[in-house]
Amino acid sequence: MRRLVARSGTAWVGAFVPAAGEFVHYVETGPAGGLPVVLLHGFGAWSFTWRLNLEALGRAGLRALAPDLRGFGLTTKPPAGGYSLWDQARLVLAWMDALGIRQAVLGGNSLGGEISLRIALLAPERVLGLLLVSSAGYVPMWMPTLARWAVRYPALATPLARLVWANGRFIGSVLRAAYHNPARLTAQDVAGYALPARTPGAARGLLGMLPEMDPGAAAGQFASIRKPALLVWGLHDPWTPLDHGQRLARDLGGAPLEVFRDAGHLPHEEQADRFNDLAVRWLRGLAAGLTP
Repeated sequence: MRRLVARSGTAWVGAFVPAAGEFVHYVETGPAGGLPVVLLHGFGAWSFTWRLNLEALGRAGLRALAPDLRGFGLTTKPPAGGYSLWDQARLVLAWMDALGIRQAVLGGNSLGGEISLRIALLAPERVLGLLLVSSAGYVPMWMPTLARWAVRYPALATPLARLVWANGRFIGSVLRAAYHNPARLTAQDVAGYALPARTPGAARGLLGMLPEMDPGAAAGQFASIRKPALLVWGLHDPWTPLDHGQRLARDLGGAPLEVFRDAGHLPHEEQADRFNDLAVRWLRGLAAGLTP
């Protein structure tokens, strides 16, 4: 994996640790004694999505970590099994155990936000707070049709998925749709996002996860979460629109919702400086409140 990253010219590789039967890749910055902040990526992304944020959080004295979920990034990509969002939540908890992290602030973008919410439901004692960025959670199940097609035509599905998933133009088009201002994207950004598609088993893992994922299935439980939370949303988000953020803020007991008017689905990338300043202030305030 390290050789693959080196050949790609994308300087984004961290460490690997065994957890829940996988080798989980993660990137970490900041002092070991700082408040742990775990940032989870969305569907089709990997820890690379936090490339503009981790260093800023680390410089602020926070222990910032970004793992790759099962099937994504440089983490193991089994052909099937363990891809429900509950399974991903348990993987994150096992990875935290492997690193000796008892409690952390859980943050996430898109699907990573929904996994953070599920961790708060599954193991509330492990969660100090929630930093949710254009989070999923209320999206209805949309993948069964694609999954059924893949199961019905496996001979076509695997090579097609390999071609699409590894196609830089396709990935670039998805990223441009996620950004409110696509001019902010660089060729290096697209290359970095595309890198995991060239890892062994990437297409097979993608097809394996589709029948198992269950987005939106836990939405009715979010109102039971009692954790400090900060929500950050892009006004022009095409996939998790602002009314989802407003609903989530209400479900989380009136959590503050910061709207970035010049951003889409990835506000932490499009307006990284603003996001970093906001996150650091909130996290420092949270840490101060946790001090005995």
